[in-house]
Amino acid sequence: MIADNHPKTFTDWRELDAAFDRQYELLRDDMTALEFRRVISPAVAAVRCGHTRLSFSDDFLRGLRETARHVPLDIRILHDSLYILSSYRGDSIPPPGSLVISINGRSSEEIIRTIRAGVPADGRNETYKDWQINGAFRSHYLTFIESPDQFEIVFVPPDREVPETVTLQPMTPAEIRQFLDDDEPIDPESEAIEWTFDDSNRYALLRVWFFDYYDDLDRFTEMIDGFFEELRDRRITSLILDLRGNDGGDPYSSAYLLTYLIGEPFRYFAARSARFFDDLKDIQHPPDQPFKGDLYVLVDGGSYSTTGHFCSLLRYQQKGTFIGLETGGSFACHGGYKEVSLDRTGINLLLPHTTFITDVRDMEPGEGLRPDFEIQPSVRDLPNDRDPVLDKAVALIDSDYAPEQSRR
Repeated sequence: MIADNHPKTFTDWRELDAAFDRQYELLRDDMTALEFRRVISPAVAAVRCGHTRLSFSDDFLRGLRETARHVPLDIRILHDSLYILSSYRGDSIPPPGSLVISINGRSSEEIIRTIRAGVPADGRNETYKDWQINGAFRSHYLTFIESPDQFEIVFVPPDREVPETVTLQPMTPAEIRQFLDDDEPIDPESEAIEWTFDDSNRYALLRVWFFDYYDDLDRFTEMIDGFFEELRDRRITSLILDLRGNDGGDPYSSAYLLTYLIGEPFRYFAARSARFFDDLKDIQHPPDQPFKGDLYVLVDGGSYSTTGHFCSLLRYQQKGTFIGLETGGSFACHGGYKEVSLDRTGINLLLPHTTFITDVRDMEPGEGLRPDFEIQPSVRDLPNDRDPVLDKAVALIDSDYAPEQSRR
């Protein structure tokens, strides 16, 4: 099915064939749905497409909520190592900032390698993989490693060199949600776009959480118009645009914001792009008063899909300074989905069949956009709500840094 229907823009055929052969040898007749997914996920991930995804059925997930045994720690991948940010039990065992050496006898290197092998991403990009894993390490550990009766953690506490060992009891999803107070649903409209202004009007910070305005584009454009009107009223000439964790959405929303930032006519999609959103292959015109100041764009592995398109056009038009980590997406990504459900396990496969390509040149498919200033928060930053990526943008503004690409 993948061979016949998937565009395979980023696929290495020899690698894909080898992955399917290797994983096929691991199949057994008596496998559970969870065991089956652990086997097939690396084969699907070998397609090297972040939009080609596996998911459990709703019935299976309902049962998993009752039976899952999660590691009771918030663990993150940072600099290719595992670090503990906090405990879901509310204590400090192990202490926040501890380096994980192993879990139940598996080294952190083996754990990272195994989970990454099952998580999809475009090309050989790893920042998108890590962004997904860090969003819920406990779930990825269960899906790709194990759901044991206990967790033996070997760790090195911060500012020490000698490893220590602790044995922890697992927690259920309900127990973790109760600790995190996740029961109250988030209103997505209140989270979509946020902006603030520096007290002395040196800069504005615009946070775009997602571009998912397929059903309410007018609302998005009204908010963007209102923001830039206030920016002009305050005579602010430096803009920090935060796109971290924005994994895409409606290209019309993306294109509308770009008209303000590019400030001159451009095409959003290339003529060879998929036969959807054809009006975005036409010239997109700027508003009467586009933004002409200095632009700083904060990105990470979660900047994916439509946000990758957005960033590719900014980079191609030489607009802005990028700060953070390599984006998860770039000028090309797959879409136009068909969902296939496997009969015996209920596992779902999301299968794209088209490729969307922005109107840019000289970019490599399957590679994210690398920032001008590469910065990854450390294990000391995250628990203390320090944001070195934003701090770098403010420092550049304070130093009167003005790159040539933002002076056009």
